[in-house]
Amino acid sequence: MKTLLIIDSGLGQARAYMAKTLLGAAAHKAHLDIIDNPGDAELAIVLGDSIPADSALNGKKVWLGDINRAVAHPELFLSEAKSHATVYSAPVAKTPVAASGPKRIVAVTACPTGVAHTFMAAEAIETEAKKRGWWVKVETRGSVGAGNPITAEEVAEADLVIVAADIEVDLAKFAGKPMYRTSAGLALKKTAQEFDKALAEAKPYQATGGGENRYRREKRVCGRVSPSADRRLLHAADGCCGRSVYCAFLRVWY
Repeated sequence: MKTLLIIDSGLGQARAYMAKTLLGAAAHKAHLDIIDNPGDAELAIVLGDSIPADSALNGKKVWLGDINRAVAHPELFLSEAKSHATVYSAPVAKTPVAASGPKRIVAVTACPTGVAHTFMAAEAIETEAKKRGWWVKVETRGSVGAGNPITAEEVAEADLVIVAADIEVDLAKFAGKPMYRTSAGLALKKTAQEFDKALAEAKPYQATGGGENRYRREKRVCGRVSPSADRRLLHAADGCCGRSVYCAFLRVWY
């Protein structure tokens, strides 16, 4: 019987050499022919702690034995191997399960001026979504209105809505969709973290009304800021994009 001898390298070269020599000498009496080609083997004898996950051993008789017993009683060891070897099947490698999560997202970004963090947050969201292989569209909201508006069809097909806004915006068209709300600053600076939180914490959005009117009031106020004030406002808001800074500048310029 053509026999393949597999010895775990972790057992040491000296012990492996001794076992191979003694088993080779005893193989003739046991009517075994020690070979090196796994494809031709009818029996495989493994000396070690476990059988290697090798598809070349599939369908062959395999025996896992102790090297100390093989060295001490080589003829008896080979006899046991012939009698007790069983047909081997290599374990099938499991295909990693892809992380579940939305593949189509829509987002809204907004800050008081509708300029600085609004567009930087939008770009950060688009970049992170593309890294994850997701389809994405980001609508920007600001003093000049909505940019890159999301259509009703895109809302219907979306798996998740991310709202990164520092002012109240009208979200009525997203009613019933899973939504996660954060700030423009966090969406810009900790985009990956916010995406992970969105997957875990998004909840169906329920429109409460009044948001659109307030958003329109924000637009009217923003529209009254003079060009020079708007530049100074943008410079100050760029650091935090917070309502307190925005309101402070409004008091100065009105």
